[in-house]
Amino acid sequence: MRRRRPFRPVGRPIMRAGHIPGHPPLPPKLQEANRHYQNGKYREAALLYEELFDKAVRRDFPQAPRLLLQAGFAWLKTENSEKGLAAFKRGFSVWIEQKQWQILHKASFVTDARLKSEGFNNESDGLQAWLATQIPEDVQKSQVWQIAYKDRKQTTAKINLPSVCPQCGAPVDPRDVDWFNEEIGQCPFCNAILTNT
Repeated sequence: MRRRRPFRPVGRPIMRAGHIPGHPPLPPKLQEANRHYQNGKYREAALLYEELFDKAVRRDFPQAPRLLLQAGFAWLKTENSEKGLAAFKRGFSVWIEQKQWQILHKASFVTDARLKSEGFNNESDGLQAWLATQIPEDVQKSQVWQIAYKDRKQTTAKINLPSVCPQCGAPVDPRDVDWFNEEIGQCPFCNAILTNT
């Protein structure tokens, strides 16, 4: 007669710091880049965001352009407007080439609002002027492009979310979050679920 082995509880799986159970795996360099940004090490953050973009775009990750938008803000904070605007344009160009007009509309609105709120008014004007020359006239006149942002689901009337994503550490803007319902959103960088708890 075979004897059964004594029951032993299964140990918890080993996870990287910052990883939330049930959420997508977190690239360690994304967390590192966001940590640099939060700690004011903007040049290091910008270089890491650009490195992550190069890898993400080769793998066709839909979040790839957002990494360059964050790199753009990091470069601006180093007082390098040239590199900052170049990063924004390169990121937006990916969506333009893919004809992802709805995503581009949302991202350009949020980026412009953030630029103005952080005092980068000249850069905001320059980026908007460049975008106006990149988007076909028929798209600019289309319903997708003309819809007022206040009528979109992503509004500040939603619940308060954490200021940074608890998984990857990216800044959280309620206008940039994809909302599942009135209480649950999704981080645009790592797809982590965001709530007010």
